[in-house]
Amino acid sequence: MKKFICLFFAAIICFSSIFSVNATSDSFSNTDSNTVIFYDNGDYLTISPIIYTESTTRAANTKDGHKTYTYSNSSDEVEWIFVINATFSYVYGSSVTCTNSSYTYTIYKDSWKFSDGSTSHSGGTAYAYGTFKNKVLFITTKTIDVEAQISCDIYGNLS
Repeated sequence: MKKFICLFFAAIICFSSIFSVNATSDSFSNTDSNTVIFYDNGDYLTISPIIYTESTTRAANTKDGHKTYTYSNSSDEVEWIFVINATFSYVYGSSVTCTNSSYTYTIYKDSWKFSDGSTSHSGGTAYAYGTFKNKVLFITTKTIDVEAQISCDIYGNLS
């Protein structure tokens, strides 16, 4: 009887730890939601999920994706938007190459200026960089450096 009770409690402990691990990992698997970074002054940067299009040929698959960074002030007014764009060519399960990377930006508040924009790509990853500076009476009051990237694996999954 003692063995049965010990085995029963051991089984409960094992099952409860399995379920808690699954619940924890599931909470991080949602890639459809925005990531938001808050600043001390109440402003925030929203990073939207990757949006993509796909085309297939006999030789390879092509995937175009873009990720949007939206900077808003504490009054929820959009001040600027930065978008990284990337094109990937992949052979399913075998290889992937980033064939093009670029960026675009839009400024909605005249006090912001953009500088130092650049892109690069290596293997299956595209990179875009830029600096936004908010100037009031020729004095820089805020500087936001954007370092964006999109990666593609050999199965065509973007992250």
